[in-house]
Amino acid sequence: MNARYVIFLLLTLTFTSSRSQSVLKQYRALPKAEKRWVRQHPHAALKVRSITSIVRKEVIEYSRKNLVDTLFNGGTADAFRHCYWMALCAQKIGSKKALSLGEAHEKGNREQFDKGLTEDAVLQDSISCLMDLYNNRIGIGMVSDQKIKDAETLKFHILEKIKQGELRVLKRNNMNQFIDCEGNAVIKPIGNQRKWQLPYCLVPSNLVQ
Repeated sequence: MNARYVIFLLLTLTFTSSRSQSVLKQYRALPKAEKRWVRQHPHAALKVRSITSIVRKEVIEYSRKNLVDTLFNGGTADAFRHCYWMALCAQKIGSKKALSLGEAHEKGNREQFDKGLTEDAVLQDSISCLMDLYNNRIGIGMVSDQKIKDAETLKFHILEKIKQGELRVLKRNNMNQFIDCEGNAVIKPIGNQRKWQLPYCLVPSNLVQ
């Protein structure tokens, strides 16, 4: 399936011209790895687009309610987002497609890093990607193993997994600085000094400090 056909399909499946323009703009902004996934799964991609919007809004609301922290990169908000996103995707498009989507997204993060581009205003790194892949698999497993269908029940179980340390986050100190496994603050290089491999410490979600 060629790219022109995929774009045409995405456009014709949307409901208004303004939404069509938005879909096309979002597609063009994707890194190559995610574009390949969209070309392979155009119908699923439209469902994922809707799911992603829902998850972002709900994570922000949970953060405001102090159910998760305010760290959308490396914290419990980030862990919740990826776990919930993949669980919903697994429900709507199947576990296999959801897993490949999560992997494509992290490959895309590496592409963005190489270009000096950010995701959610943060430059990605190798450990953050490992964290996301881990939490993605937990979310997919929750749907595959337990057959949880109700969204509220699903969110409750994800919060419980965070409390029990079943998800993964980046360790930080009491000053909210990310640290290595020896407790030293990690200063992320910027500009041309950026590094993909950083000495962050991946820990269970109930051991954030």
